[in-house]
Amino acid sequence: MRHSIRLLALVLLVAPGVAVAQVELSRVVVGGGATAASGATFGVQGTIGQSVVGEVSGGAGAICQGFWCGGGPPTGGAVSIVIDTPRGVRFLGPPASGLTVDDLAAQNLVRGVPGYYPAASPANLETTYDPVAGAWVPSSGTGEVLALGRAFRWRFYDHANGNPDISQSVPLPFTLTTDLPANTADVVLDLDTGGNRFTFLANPFGTALDLTGIGDWPGGDNLSPNAPVWVYDPVAQTWDDAPASVSPWVAFRVRAKGPPVSGQPRTLTIPASASVSALRAPVAARTEDVTSPALAVSPAASPRLAFTLDGTAADGRPLADRAFTVVFEEDARAGFDEAEDAEKLQVPADTYAMIGARHAGASGEHAFVGYDVRPFAAAEISLAVETRGAAADLTLRWDAAALPAGLPVTLVDLVTGAEIDVRSRSEVAFQVAPRPSLDEVPLHEIADIESAAERFVLRIGASAASSADEVREVSLSPVVPNPSAGLVRVAFAVPEAGRVRLAVYDVRGREVAVLADGEVAAGRHETLLDGTALAAGVYVVRLEAGGHRLTRQAVVMR
Repeated sequence: MRHSIRLLALVLLVAPGVAVAQVELSRVVVGGGATAASGATFGVQGTIGQSVVGEVSGGAGAICQGFWCGGGPPTGGAVSIVIDTPRGVRFLGPPASGLTVDDLAAQNLVRGVPGYYPAASPANLETTYDPVAGAWVPSSGTGEVLALGRAFRWRFYDHANGNPDISQSVPLPFTLTTDLPANTADVVLDLDTGGNRFTFLANPFGTALDLTGIGDWPGGDNLSPNAPVWVYDPVAQTWDDAPASVSPWVAFRVRAKGPPVSGQPRTLTIPASASVSALRAPVAARTEDVTSPALAVSPAASPRLAFTLDGTAADGRPLADRAFTVVFEEDARAGFDEAEDAEKLQVPADTYAMIGARHAGASGEHAFVGYDVRPFAAAEISLAVETRGAAADLTLRWDAAALPAGLPVTLVDLVTGAEIDVRSRSEVAFQVAPRPSLDEVPLHEIADIESAAERFVLRIGASAASSADEVREVSLSPVVPNPSAGLVRVAFAVPEAGRVRLAVYDVRGREVAVLADGEVAAGRHETLLDGTALAAGVYVVRLEAGGHRLTRQAVVMR
């Protein structure tokens, strides 16, 4: 390991008995893996500065970014990854045994844990995930050894944070590196079966890890059979539920089955055979190096409809949501089921765009669902959108190639009333009211359905157009979504042309809205109720047509 360090200043007292070395780097070469620019100032941690270009050993004059150069694995060099902008949370894991919190703190800011600015709050390095609490636990600090195959969550600032005299972080991008020998052995890990059953794992090798066969790894049958693998993309600021592979240092999330009857732990082995050392690796390993698509189970085993939401941040950066999928299974339950479905994962960023399904749970509460497993049965699914710091223009895309044959699926835009056969089109552009970025990065695990507004309905098992001949009686469909904090779709049908009146009443019987009043043609009709104009409460939607009077209940939430 080669070092070239020029010390300009030495001792700065932070607190009684605590000394912090402050140095300036002219150039640092760490294990042949990363080169630092001069002018980087740091506390006790040290830095490798604005490390973008690395020198990789094993080739004459070979210069490349990251952990790998050319077509073969590193030969005794460092294993590195570029931590690029934007600032925020990264989910990482050690590619070598023996890596410690101190090794991380020597390269960028660690704070709020024993030994590293312990009074700072919140801690920016968490090394244990608690699935029962659904929360990360801060590192135990100096001396803690990072578990091979386990993830840690590290929040990166961009140079300035807290007291700039003692706790500045390294400007992004920088290169995180280790010159410890990369692991090449299988790694056996216990899966978390309590609480939300999420386990955060990480690539434990010095080369990319192929995730496409995870269901066939030893212990792969301990994973929830329909759950995907999730990887966080910090550039597009989205979870990706279909990664094919991940670079060294990159973490991924899986979901286990529940506790076994035997009481024995469920385990998963990350096999060395899944390390793609024989393949050409990316020239630069970055935290966003995730290739798609792949599934925890074979695509042929699970017909599905996968969605992608694309947009831009107010500053022009691309945003995306690649973690909303509807999966069809014969024996699945229609409503939200914690054993089958996965709630929408919160994006740990102050700017993002998300879409998911809104479902009612067994006890009446509502869930924001990102992975929706359902039967081959007629249904209407409310799709809700939440954006923070995003521009108004969004595009929703989908891949209908894996839809079950003969199953009609229609996307209904609640604002325009447009009905789209998802087999005939693959995207729709729409607009939302811009909302500002969050003041703080949200660190909770599950997205809040109350922050999302219903925008679409996914109608399954009914064609986009129904002829009047199919309508044999007056009917009023259940309102969708219900409850709602925004727009509500109200659908009705009449077998003959004639006068109809569709109105909304509060609990005192006062008319608060008229949705239709006049002559309509025979057939099916839809209209919208703007719930934002109503106070929170219970309302009755009443249809009068052809001598019939039908009612449905609607609940408005705030």
